[in-house]
Amino acid sequence: MTAGMPGRGLYLTALACYLGLIGLLLVWLLWLAPPPPALRTPALLVLGLPLLLGLRGVLHRRRYTLQWTGMLSLAYFVHGVLAGTGPAPERWLGAAETTLALGYFGCALLYLRVSRRAAAAGPH
Repeated sequence: MTAGMPGRGLYLTALACYLGLIGLLLVWLLWLAPPPPALRTPALLVLGLPLLLGLRGVLHRRRYTLQWTGMLSLAYFVHGVLAGTGPAPERWLGAAETTLALGYFGCALLYLRVSRRAAAAGPH
């Protein structure tokens, strides 16, 4: 870790989980287990749009965005748990979504904690 970037590994892991969650949902809804054609667009909007709205702030490490997307990831955790207990073809997708959502939540919050402490300590 460099002195100028506390928690860099946590941020990169959180970012990877966030981008993985976006990618997983797109692949899930468009290719692997798509809903009926009439529900595809609403499903993409409901599940994908909130993640895309926070993407710019996550990429720029904005604290407020990292906080609300961390809370938002809990909704994807619940969706993943529900999908993981559903029909067999979607179980592994639900498990992957649950893992990515928890990974993002944990790493984002830990990054926020580490970066806040480093900012409070000031430059050395």
